[in-house]
Amino acid sequence: MKEKADPVILPVEHTNAFDRRWARWQLMQTIDLLPDPAFAVDIDGTVTIWNQAIEQMTGVHKNEIVGRGGKAYSIAFWGHPRSMLVDEVMEQAVKAGPLRQAAHPKVVERYVTLDYRGRTMHVWGRACALHGPDGQVVGAVEIIRDITAIRLNEENLRRQKQYFESLFQFSADALVVVAPDLTVFDVNPAFEALFGYTRAECVGKKFDALVSAPEKQDEAENLTLRVLHGEVVDHEVVRRRKDGLSLVLWLRGAAVVVDGQTVGAYAIYRDITDRKQHEERLHFLSFHDSITGLYNRNHFEEEVKRIDNAGRVRAGVLVCDLDGLKMINDTLGHDAGDMMLRRLATVLHRVFRSSDLVARIGGDEFAVVLPDMDRQGIIEAKRRVESAIKADNDSAARLPLSVTIGAAATEEQGGGPSLWEAFRKADDRLYAEKPSAAVRGRRVFADIMALFQQDQWLAVHHQRLVDLAVRLGEALNLAEADIERLRCAAAVHDIGLLIGMVGSGTSADEVSIGGTHIPPWQEESSRHPEIGFRILSSSYADPDLAGVAEVVRQHHERWDGGGYPRGLSGERIDLLARILHICEHYDELRHPPAVSPGSCPADGLAVEAARGAILARAGSAYDPQLVRVFAELGI
Repeated sequence: MKEKADPVILPVEHTNAFDRRWARWQLMQTIDLLPDPAFAVDIDGTVTIWNQAIEQMTGVHKNEIVGRGGKAYSIAFWGHPRSMLVDEVMEQAVKAGPLRQAAHPKVVERYVTLDYRGRTMHVWGRACALHGPDGQVVGAVEIIRDITAIRLNEENLRRQKQYFESLFQFSADALVVVAPDLTVFDVNPAFEALFGYTRAECVGKKFDALVSAPEKQDEAENLTLRVLHGEVVDHEVVRRRKDGLSLVLWLRGAAVVVDGQTVGAYAIYRDITDRKQHEERLHFLSFHDSITGLYNRNHFEEEVKRIDNAGRVRAGVLVCDLDGLKMINDTLGHDAGDMMLRRLATVLHRVFRSSDLVARIGGDEFAVVLPDMDRQGIIEAKRRVESAIKADNDSAARLPLSVTIGAAATEEQGGGPSLWEAFRKADDRLYAEKPSAAVRGRRVFADIMALFQQDQWLAVHHQRLVDLAVRLGEALNLAEADIERLRCAAAVHDIGLLIGMVGSGTSADEVSIGGTHIPPWQEESSRHPEIGFRILSSSYADPDLAGVAEVVRQHHERWDGGGYPRGLSGERIDLLARILHICEHYDELRHPPAVSPGSCPADGLAVEAARGAILARAGSAYDPQLVRVFAELGI
């Protein structure tokens, strides 16, 4: 058997040289196979290693650059020589001395422009010094990683974050983010404004308990849980502000999912309270009369058809007509006419049951359907209405309601009873009993005059005014006919103030029918001269009253044109109206009216003070010549 040859023992210096070559070969292979671009230089800055990845990044082959100095490595990146990380770390390592541990790798991020590609690349680089066996710096290696896509993603995420934060903060809709434990994570300013809470009051609190009424919390919490479980919800909800006010809101909620995991939920709230109220109002008005709040004619007819279509019916019908409405509208105005309609609506609403159908079916006409009512019952219902109207008229000094009523019942018909036929029969009976238009007009005019004469303060005021006006007219040497016209005008000049007495005195001033609040008519005192003119110039007024209608309309005009209702000035104002203006103001200074009904009148001015006040307004409010004559009367 052949003996083994003895191993060759190399001298130590050869062994060390081999080790160095072996270590260098290993370093080169390691760097060359790195997935990240990398290169190495010696202490002189000559490129010693240029791996495959950096070839692909720069497009520079290793044969073109290995062995080159003059910072050729930087030209591949920048297009011209300049320092890179390898230069920085070698400089630091040389300064640190032969102790290897004193040199630390340097990590930086920077944008690098690759001229050969004409684009900007964002890279991450790491460089460290290479040391020889004796610890001396022999070169450096730099690893470069292309993180352009990562940084672009980070920048996109940053911009998206800013975008969504801006949307969150400046959205007109209220936004809230809820954590999985149902507590508030964040709210935006619109949420604070809508619900009345500050952000500090919301964050960390149970969300549904914060914005829901106690009886709604279970429902609200269930909705939030559904959202957290991935359901997208669109709901109309009712929520509560901090001050307790309920809001009708549109809600959209969805889960916040990150990497497939639900980390919370967001909710968008939009206040639709006004819109819902408007919709409800429109819906209400589609079935109801806007003036009285009762059902309208369309609903009345639909209900009558529905009842008739249901088969044999037993019911009664009342048809009521408000007498003299046109006269009231023409003289006192449509506001007064509307108030009279509301008064009658209130009477009917109080008399009948909620199951009875009460409707305004025309301008001055109302109808009532009474289910399960026979002929005798409908007659009793008519009497109840008449009694309620009388009680309303007796409750206060105001323009009385005058109503004509027709009644019929389905049992009066032979064969198959028809509610519509009963309605037509009641309507025929109403028109058979209804006074003529002329009679109704005279009746309303008489009621207006009677109501006017009932006011004690006006009666005394007018008597004083008649005396003053006649004395001033006589001092002006007016003809006897003009003195009589002046006397008549002074007695009725305030008749237009009746507009405030149409609906005053009882709770009928405010009507709430079917959930609709109808406010009382508010008197506009500046309208009373025009209203007085319309009353006195009515075809039902006697010639003496008609003859002073224009005087009454002008008695608040001023000499300088600043009066009402037409802004007349100077001698364009009727002489008798100028006289009345002076006398009325003087009487009000001497005998002020009560501020409100039932209160005591204020103390008036003394004669000299009142006369001085009139003189002070000569040429502005009053005809200066008439004021001089008035002052000479010694009143």
